[in-house]
Amino acid sequence: MLHPSQTRWLSLVAVVERILEQWDALKLFFTNTWLSEKLVSTEIIFNNLNDPFIKLYFNFLAWILPKFTEFYKFFQSENVVITSLNDKIHEIYRDILLCFLKRDYVMKHELESINFVNEEIWLRNEQMYLGVRVMNDLKNLEISRSKLELNKFFSVCRNFLVTSAKEIKKRYRMNDPLLSKLHILHPANAASSKFRESVPSIFSLIELLPRVVQMDNMSLIQNIDNQWRNLPAKFNELDLTLPIDKFWSELHLCQDYRELSQFALDTLCIPHSNAQCERVFSHVNLMKTKIRNKLLTKTVNGTLLAAQHIKETGSCIDFKPSDEMLCKLNLSMYKRINTSSPESTAALNDSDSE
Repeated sequence: MLHPSQTRWLSLVAVVERILEQWDALKLFFTNTWLSEKLVSTEIIFNNLNDPFIKLYFNFLAWILPKFTEFYKFFQSENVVITSLNDKIHEIYRDILLCFLKRDYVMKHELESINFVNEEIWLRNEQMYLGVRVMNDLKNLEISRSKLELNKFFSVCRNFLVTSAKEIKKRYRMNDPLLSKLHILHPANAASSKFRESVPSIFSLIELLPRVVQMDNMSLIQNIDNQWRNLPAKFNELDLTLPIDKFWSELHLCQDYRELSQFALDTLCIPHSNAQCERVFSHVNLMKTKIRNKLLTKTVNGTLLAAQHIKETGSCIDFKPSDEMLCKLNLSMYKRINTSSPESTAALNDSDSE
């Protein structure tokens, strides 16, 4: 059996799935244990395993938890996903609302203006969508006869969905002026002539980023806009399947689109989460331990860059050092220490004493 963890809470989905997978085996085990040992704890577990509503709650969790798990995995991505962040949040937010609100109301109103706490637009209990497992279990006569427990179950699930929508809305503005426009920089949109019918100019995005392009530099803004309007003529020479940052990096090599690509690359530097920074902190903690507490900053930085480069090539098995790298593997690499810093001087003294 798997156990939930506070530090690795994304594993909660696997815990729920494992319990449901082994439900019948657990019932047999705790039935035998309760009859033989007569313990209060085993009796409680036995009663819960034989309660159809407990399994109903687990089936609801098995349906709803993967939505949040996939959503949070999206934020942990190492790739540039800032251009699709707005659409992703809108997707999960609308999906949650459609589970307990009337569809016509949700589809006809802006997501930012939807008042999901208004009970007049709530679906009836039997109309709520809580996953196919719950729908299948509700056919059980034992469950359908217990109206009080059934209403309590629907109330708990509705509160879960309402709280989820409330927390998402509290953390994100559905009509955010900047994030709602970053999809413009997606390669498929940037290279599309049809997309120019709805977005003929990139000025609306530029004016939202005064720290990237100063608004008093109208000549630069005009050059960026001209290059944006002419970009579809270049798309046959570009690989639209490239990651977003690499797409604009390739375009940056073309002199005719230098200003536009630089603006796009500067804009894509906006972080979508702090997951990547925390990964770097974890790597540093694994390297600079209590035993290896005298590592120089240059050494730590070099190790991090080496690990990142090897990861980009696949793995350490597939990595092939270049001739330039091999030429640097000589005695001179041990002498490249800046002796002017106190940290380096201490390291040299330590090496001399050894």
